[in-house]
Amino acid sequence: MGVIAPFAFVCASLILYWAKWPLTGEIILLMIVALPVFFYFQAKSGFTGFNQDLKAAWWLVAYLPGMAILSLIGSKQFGGMGLLPYGWDMLVVIVFSLVFYYWGVHTGYRSAYLDERDTIRAKEAEYATSGLSGEEWMSAR
Repeated sequence: MGVIAPFAFVCASLILYWAKWPLTGEIILLMIVALPVFFYFQAKSGFTGFNQDLKAAWWLVAYLPGMAILSLIGSKQFGGMGLLPYGWDMLVVIVFSLVFYYWGVHTGYRSAYLDERDTIRAKEAEYATSGLSGEEWMSAR
């Protein structure tokens, strides 16, 4: 995932932080309010894979309240209580975000959809480097 994915996650976290308290807390609350929809679809599928999904999502369960707390105690420029001075607050958000990014990446799992996507991409790469037309490539297989 190189540099772009963690950088993008840090940027998203900073944007959430810059939304200012109490809006940050309200945004996070909206995400929590959507949980019944998630549980509805889990119930429809008989909670298949629920334990695996929950294990992979614990980072998010900790990240969202953590961001709300950082926003609450952050600098006054962003609506916080001012316990974290301006400048340092953003540094804390950056470090916090990187910790949670890597936690999330390392607790994720490969799904059947990812395996299917990789198979399709491998076939596309094979075709692209074969130098054959589509019909020739299909008949050679």
